[in-house]
Amino acid sequence: MTSSVLEKFLKDSDAIERWNRAQEDACKPQDFAELPDCRAEATLIILQLEEAKASGRAQVRFGWTFTEGINSGETKLAFYALDSKFLYLNLALLGANFKFPPEDLENILEAILSAECEALIQLKTTVNKEKGTSYQNVYIQKVTRSAEIDYAEIDYQESQGSQEESPFEAEAANVVLEKPRPKPEVKPEVKEESKPVRRGAAAAAKPAPKKPEPEPEPEPEPEPEPEPIGEEIELQVEHEIRFTKDGQEMEGFVFEISEDGKTCSAIVGKKPVTGIVVDEVTILV
Repeated sequence: MTSSVLEKFLKDSDAIERWNRAQEDACKPQDFAELPDCRAEATLIILQLEEAKASGRAQVRFGWTFTEGINSGETKLAFYALDSKFLYLNLALLGANFKFPPEDLENILEAILSAECEALIQLKTTVNKEKGTSYQNVYIQKVTRSAEIDYAEIDYQESQGSQEESPFEAEAANVVLEKPRPKPEVKPEVKEESKPVRRGAAAAAKPAPKKPEPEPEPEPEPEPEPEPIGEEIELQVEHEIRFTKDGQEMEGFVFEISEDGKTCSAIVGKKPVTGIVVDEVTILV
């Protein structure tokens, strides 16, 4: 038997349309949906600049769809504020430069998304026992397909039709390169011929004054050596480090430290290097 409430609802075409739309939205991956922790290949399908609904902060939404493993076909979302260092670490792994003007952000996001980047993604849940909360982190372990960004093609001002000078260009315009000044010509010293000294006057002749010896140039002060890891400095994410890997000396920025603190991962150039022994690195400060 159908109740009067349901009968009234079924006769309302707008209500039925909202019903169908609500079901479709429920089937879509939710912003904070937790998936089983895993380590599998995934494709980047979402890379969008937006405002957070709650705080209104500017942020970038990442959406990774797994192509294998227990989460195959599922999409995991991650959000990074524009003032978060992890945003630029992730963009650098996917093909962007570490530093670029904010006007270029949307064009860079579009270039990375159109490249259909692929990576080995790790989902790892961290539990805060004191607060009784948990959060699932999204880590890029290894990029298998990244974007090749042509920065010569990115011209924000032309695309917007604006003639305003960006603060980055204004700063560059204020730099004045001075031409090296020519060194003054040094004329060779002409020695005067000594006049003959009469007999008896040799003893009274004064000896020529000796030229003062040039003072030795001060030795340049040695550059301070980078402070090694010790009790006073604790390795943290975003530290610049120097280390040796497979017999080759490298420098990069730390983007992940293991839970036991014995190993870390760093970005060298645009590639991640993992399994770095913390006790063998030097922090560049």
